[in-house]
Amino acid sequence: MGTSLASQHRKAGRYEEAIEEYSKAIELDPNDAIHFRSRGNSKYFLSRYEEAIEDYNRAIELDPNDAIQFRSRGLSKHNLGRYEEAIEDYNKAIELKPNDAIAFNNRGNSKHSLGRYEEAIENYNRAIELDPNFASAFRNRGNSKHSVGKYEEAIEDHNKAIELKANDAIAFRERGNSKHNLGRYEEAIEDFNRAIELDPNYAMSFCMRGSSVRLLGNHEAAIRDLDKALELEPENALFFRSRGDCKQAIGKHEAAIEDYNLAIELNRDDVIAVANRSFSECAQRKLDKPPIDVELVWLVEKLKQLQKEVNQPIDCLLKQVMEQTSDFVNSHPNMQLLPSQLDPTFECDGTSGSFSVCSLGSWIDVGSQGCCCFLPDTYFTVLMEDGEVLTPARRLFQGANVVAANGRTTEVTFPPEQHQVHAVIELQAGDAFLVVSPDHRILVPGNVTVQAQDLHVGSEVILDGNLAALTSLKWKVEPTIVLKIGFKPDLPVAAFLRPPAILSKGFRQKPFRRGIRKKASTFAQGDDALTILTMPDTEGYLTD
Repeated sequence: MGTSLASQHRKAGRYEEAIEEYSKAIELDPNDAIHFRSRGNSKYFLSRYEEAIEDYNRAIELDPNDAIQFRSRGLSKHNLGRYEEAIEDYNKAIELKPNDAIAFNNRGNSKHSLGRYEEAIENYNRAIELDPNFASAFRNRGNSKHSVGKYEEAIEDHNKAIELKANDAIAFRERGNSKHNLGRYEEAIEDFNRAIELDPNYAMSFCMRGSSVRLLGNHEAAIRDLDKALELEPENALFFRSRGDCKQAIGKHEAAIEDYNLAIELNRDDVIAVANRSFSECAQRKLDKPPIDVELVWLVEKLKQLQKEVNQPIDCLLKQVMEQTSDFVNSHPNMQLLPSQLDPTFECDGTSGSFSVCSLGSWIDVGSQGCCCFLPDTYFTVLMEDGEVLTPARRLFQGANVVAANGRTTEVTFPPEQHQVHAVIELQAGDAFLVVSPDHRILVPGNVTVQAQDLHVGSEVILDGNLAALTSLKWKVEPTIVLKIGFKPDLPVAAFLRPPAILSKGFRQKPFRRGIRKKASTFAQGDDALTILTMPDTEGYLTD
């Protein structure tokens, strides 16, 4: 009677009462392994994982040939972050019960959490072979495929998971995640909407939807989503930083700085928040000189420490850091000093080391014509209080003063809007390089513009104010993310993707501030990509 009542309590979610009943059963029969395992399960659901492990240990002592007990203990170890130990328990469970689909699924979860995604996929494959209706295994495999960039395959797995379990909020959310990273933002929003309908108390769904909404240009709606996310999780640093990014994009720099401050207070290691805060401080034009944060000093010290700890050349280490924190590099005035601060023997001359500093040689003049589409990593010169700042398109904001090709400034009229085009054209004149949409207008002799699709090898463009012939023109017919940017007044602007660059309309002297070269990449894989760590489904697989 005691265990029957305990089981009823557990199924009803009354775990404390279930624990009391299982404890009574153990007093009556201290050698029954199932009593210990069942009490451990109730403790698991109360997140008392260490206590649960103690009960599973006792159950295993009493019955070392029961696969379920190893599997259950592995689940608690996984939730404590002890993934290697969890895998050992799952290995034993599979040894005892080779056709246990749940054990393969859960072992895949632990390998996913260790970043061993391909191994995780192999385990999910086996779980699905053993149980073709295992919805969570499809969803988990989709998460691992997403983590290795196989977004289309991930969507297929989430489709199957939803087919098997139509009310799975997590599957909708993760499918939206993959669609977001493919630039299919409207479809992603539909999935996030459904996830929120099914589980309105999960903050990350609001954050994810806000990210997609933001990239469609609706920053106010994105802010509302992040407000809701913060209402549900008021101490989430990522949410504060994301909301700050939205406010920065519409020129609300004071409010953005407040959010970045809160993000940094919650997560001092968030270098991107530090960089973006500095950018908003510059944009406010309240300082004679760009702000120099104590966080910059901290970052230098952090890199020095890493230099001592890792067996890796400092230039390789610095390259990794620069690539991961490109916004910090591009917005912080003293980042060009970092290499010398870290290692006196390291030279930033554009040739030594494994990365190079932009020499900013040539610019391609492009016509603005009210609105233009650029790759997110196209660079412009933005006029700040202290001078000219090299800025990528993805960091432009409404009201930013971009230096035009004739030396005047033109204002960004609205936050950059993200769009997908079916093809782009790569233009090259000598070493100068620019990627644009086919209808993008390029300045040519006579102070007129023509669409890029009407140019050909040998066409003359304006390069650093001088005539230069195109040496290469290549079409890339594939979906590509671009940013639509509007300028007022309608002046030609100087832009480049990597130095030297082709100028469009007019001439502008080289800006004096240097930045770090960052390779071109699809926007959905850059700073605005959803990098949320997907959590594999491990709940619901404890057996009394």
